Amino acid sequence: MKINPIERKYFSLGELFEYSTSDDDYLSSYDIGNIEYVSSSAENNWVSCMIEATPSQNWNTLTIARNWSVWSTFYHQNPYCASSDDVRILTPKFNMNYHIWLFLSTIINKESFKFSYGRKLTRDKVLNMKIKIPIDKDWSPNRKFIENYMKSLNYKPITTKNKLKQKELNINEWKEFRIWDIFTQDRWKESAPNQNLEWETPIVNETDNNNWITRNVEPTKIFKWNAITISINVWYNVFYQPYDFCASVNISILKSKYLNKYNWLFIVTLIKENNKRYSYWYKTSKDKIDNMSIKLPVDSSWNPDREFMENYIKNLPYWDRI
Repeated sequence: MKINPIERKYFSLGELFEYSTSDDDYLSSYDIGNIEYVSSSAENNWVSCMIEATPSQNWNTLTIARNWSVWSTFYHQNPYCASSDDVRILTPKFNMNYHIWLFLSTIINKESFKFSYGRKLTRDKVLNMKIKIPIDKDWSPNRKFIENYMKSLNYKPITTKNKLKQKELNINEWKEFRIWDIFTQDRWKESAPNQNLEWETPIVNETDNNNWITRNVEPTKIFKWNAITISINVWYNVFYQPYDFCASVNISILKSKYLNKYNWLFIVTLIKENNKRYSYWYKTSKDKIDNMSIKLPVDSSWNPDREFMENYIKNLPYWDRI
């Protein structure tokens, strides 16, 4: 189904949405619970953590990032809380369903190239931003056309052959380990990414996707694959690195010769659960990382149960599609 450019019109976001800011506290102020907390994470619809709180924001709204992934836009289907500094909220002035939201958020996201961490958005920039969308005979947004267009897009539901039932997790039987008990930590101050010559080694930098790999460069030091990288500035970005790499400043590397990629992927998820303790204003450090505790399943010798972690990851639904 094609969109005829003649049937479209420019609308400012101020014509389509109400603009607002959250009054919620920083993430570190909350305990873990079941309410979504939205901040400037570039994944999982910006939901950084589940917290114990009363939702301050209604569902059926958009959030736009002010920091890090500036202008990244996500639709929210559930009530949530939001960072007062990192995001701004758009509430529609007319009825929208799921398909219309996805269409508009995609178009709004296309404007992200105009912004950066050094050129953040403001209220006026948001409300005056114009997007071109289909219109009906009354020159209003053509919601019926947009909905039908989204429904016409071709896709196949993702399937999995993994039918095995997971062993129930009983974390009361797990043991608490400090990071320095099971990992070695390393850091290296590589040149700024844009100062390295193009070459063949991926450089890990503070970006929001692709495992933090921004480009391939000629490094001054190469770290071997099978490690995880942790950002000092953006704590929630913790990634497994399956290839040899070099690292920019503000990146910590955790290594262990005993763990395979399945063990690492299991552990990465647990380390990310500590993100609520840190923020851009309360950064982590080598000592804080070394002394951080995580709970892991243990074997009969009370060592990390690597076999259990590997089997757990392999039996996850859709693992066979990765």
